[in-house]
Amino acid sequence: MPGKLYDGRDVTTVKNGVPQNSKAYCEGALYRTQDTAANHPKTDNPHQSGSELATAWDAGWDLADTYAGSTIPGGGVEGPCALEGIAVPPAL
Repeated sequence: MPGKLYDGRDVTTVKNGVPQNSKAYCEGALYRTQDTAANHPKTDNPHQSGSELATAWDAGWDLADTYAGSTIPGGGVEGPCALEGIAVPPAL
């Protein structure tokens, strides 16, 4: 679903959300795909705790972490991010 606004709140529904939230979602997912969870932990979220941006970033990180040790399959599971086929390093 590249090009759609999405913030990860409900993986079955594309949200008519805020572009910044959609961007934060993709940033969180991409951050997790760059290294192991131990080296790129969810606690590295750069956004203010409890904010919509932080929630979206966490949701993106969680999505990528779901595929730790394999590749992101695509088919819409990745929301607006172009992540299909990206390998996600294992947790450690």
